[in-house]
Amino acid sequence: MPKPVRPWLVLPFLLVPTVVHAQVNTEPFRKRIKQAGYSFFLQGTFDGHTGNSSGLTADGLVGAGVARDRHLAFAFASVDYSKINQTLGVDKSFVHARYDFTITKRVSWEAFVQEQSDVFQLIKTRDLIGTGPRFTIYDDAHFGLFLGVAYMAERDVYDLTIGSTDDRLQGAQRASTYLSAHATLSDGIDTVTTTYAQPNLRDPSDIRILSESGFVFKISTWLSTSISFVAHYDSNPVPGVLPTDTELKNAITLTL
Repeated sequence: MPKPVRPWLVLPFLLVPTVVHAQVNTEPFRKRIKQAGYSFFLQGTFDGHTGNSSGLTADGLVGAGVARDRHLAFAFASVDYSKINQTLGVDKSFVHARYDFTITKRVSWEAFVQEQSDVFQLIKTRDLIGTGPRFTIYDDAHFGLFLGVAYMAERDVYDLTIGSTDDRLQGAQRASTYLSAHATLSDGIDTVTTTYAQPNLRDPSDIRILSESGFVFKISTWLSTSISFVAHYDSNPVPGVLPTDTELKNAITLTL
């Protein structure tokens, strides 16, 4: 498992979302948990507009974790909302909880549950539960490489159109695999990348892929900035939803 670090408080100063995806990369939250004891983290922004444009943009995330001996657990919840001049831009939320039990230095076992909603993906609610091993392929002070493999059961309730009262229910059993790496390029500059692949076990052509990569620039021991790029692909979206999404995110981070 990666070496846990102190929790941090993250305040994004620039966030330019072009889309919203339904998968969630949990690796950044894992790194916020202290090596032992309890951790808490919070991030959020709020912008209010009046005059030529009126409305609000808000996003927030709150989470907590605990690490003790061979046990690691963390959970977080997030809400993103944007409405300008009566036009809805973003409306999504998710809740995720994960537990890891360290079996050996190289192998741990994970279990997780999650619930999501996303108006523009037409996801009224997505509930899932999964479990599987996590492998530490390599880990030292400068480079870490990790592989996760899990079985995941999923239950989706879709709106047929935005604002529709007609729902469509479907379920799936998926494999959820991810490869995550982090590296220190030089003093004060780190890079991180994670890619998830989630094929349907009954129809492997039905697959979802999420990739997130970025850089962290340390300004001081307590302040850093970061930039990351996120891409999401769904080979079988509901009618009216595009298969590919991208997102560019910039943030400033306070570490406590």
